[in-house]
Amino acid sequence: MPTSCLIWAATTKRLPKARKPSSWNPCFYYSTRCRGCFFIMPAAMTRQLRNCKKLSIDPNFWITHLMLGKVYAQQRRFGEALAEFTTARELSHGNSEAIGSIGYVAALAGDKAKALSVLNELQAGSAQRYGPPCNLALAYNGLGEQDEALRSLEKAVDERDVRLTLLKVDPRWDSFRSNPRFIAILKRIGL
Repeated sequence: MPTSCLIWAATTKRLPKARKPSSWNPCFYYSTRCRGCFFIMPAAMTRQLRNCKKLSIDPNFWITHLMLGKVYAQQRRFGEALAEFTTARELSHGNSEAIGSIGYVAALAGDKAKALSVLNELQAGSAQRYGPPCNLALAYNGLGEQDEALRSLEKAVDERDVRLTLLKVDPRWDSFRSNPRFIAILKRIGL
């Protein structure tokens, strides 16, 4: 379910379909995660916070913490975002998206040492198990290292990483929008 929602590319006209599974079962976590894909866009963050708070039924569901972290990061509430991403990391036993998000937010919060530490951890971890390059790109993005971020995104395109389907609308990449390499990446993936 989450992957298919990502492929929908966050269009609001598809939102009613994303709501349907949770109307059958309000505890259906993945439909709420799916709706989170839509709600990461700035205009809908309040709804995303409401949806995530509904999931307090199971405080150990790491995806809820990941989504809350994304919302808090967009609201520039970096302390809260870091706390949520750290919880997501612990509960998921080291999910690389949670780790990359920690690096991204740490850099935005001005903690370059922590961001670099996370970047090193992602690089070392990818030698032991698969780590999507888009998560590495996110950490580079936070550090303002556009060339490295773009290199990682290009690798993610080569690997056909499904996480790139929201790249065009993900506000974390706004500073890249006018970069010709970024535009070329969007064209390569058909966005």
